[in-house]
Amino acid sequence: MRDWATSPEPVLLFEAIGGMGKSTVTWEWVKNHAATDRADWTGRLWYSFYERGADMRDFKITALAYMTRQKPEAFRARPDSELTTALLHHLTRAPWLLVLDGLERVLSAYHRADAA
Repeated sequence: MRDWATSPEPVLLFEAIGGMGKSTVTWEWVKNHAATDRADWTGRLWYSFYERGADMRDFKITALAYMTRQKPEAFRARPDSELTTALLHHLTRAPWLLVLDGLERVLSAYHRADAA
C-alpha cells in the first residue's frame, strides 16, 4: 500500500478470498500509516458495503458529504448522474483516499442473500 500511495496509479485493488484479513490490514494502514506514507491526502474516507443500506448511491452521498463538509441530506434528492459528476469533479481536483470495503457486494453476482 505504501508503494501504491507514492505511485501515479489512481486506484489500488486489494483482493483475496474472504476471511484473509484484507479489511484488517487496510484499516491498520489507513489508520496508522497512510498519512505518513503520503502527506498530501485532502481527506481519508472508509466506506463499508457490509453495512445495511450501503450501495453505490449511498457511497456517493457519503463521500460528497465528507468532501464538501455538508450533511448527507444535502445530496439525497439529487439525481444519481449529478452525484457521479460531482464526485468525479472532487476526485480529479485533489488527492482523496477512499477505501471501499466490501465493494464486491455491489456486483450483480453477489446480489443474493447467501452470497459470501
